[in-house]
Amino acid sequence: NCERLVRVVDDLLDAVKINAGGLTLRLEPTKLVDLLEQALESRRFAHDAVNVRLQIDEATRDVEIVIDPVRIQQVLDNLLSNAVKFSETQAPIDLKASRSEGGVRVSVVDRGVGIPKDFQHAVFETFSLADSSSTRRRGGVGVGLSVAKMIVEAHRGKIGFTSTPGEGSCFYFDLPLEQGV
Repeated sequence: NCERLVRVVDDLLDAVKINAGGLTLRLEPTKLVDLLEQALESRRFAHDAVNVRLQIDEATRDVEIVIDPVRIQQVLDNLLSNAVKFSETQAPIDLKASRSEGGVRVSVVDRGVGIPKDFQHAVFETFSLADSSSTRRRGGVGVGLSVAKMIVEAHRGKIGFTSTPGEGSCFYFDLPLEQGV
């Protein structure tokens, strides 16, 4: 519970900092595969570790991108945490990487509850929750995805998702190979 609370407070502080124009990226060349393996390793030690599989196409295996690895790791942690939160125990979750036009695409695919159609427009809004009732089963305050969006966009990338209620979701983000910053 303490770890979750610290993550919520950190996300709130990040949202305020980013909205105030105070996000500073510490860009450095980073091997994508190393970043993804680190994300998987951190999930292995989580109390809610599940069956997360890494799938990297050959064209992406040796890709190096210029990013702030701490911030992109934050995005990955958020997407993986949400996939775990909204999936059944031991349901497979796929962490994928592939080349996209001018960059790379990283995807987190779950087979969970999916996102209700009437909520999909608000997924990346701060403090938005699909179920905000006092009896909801899953925690969170609705900040993580908005912070993830801000971080990806600060990297000149794009974030999005596809979802089918009752079947699962795929959250993805695209990052350019060249930052040009």
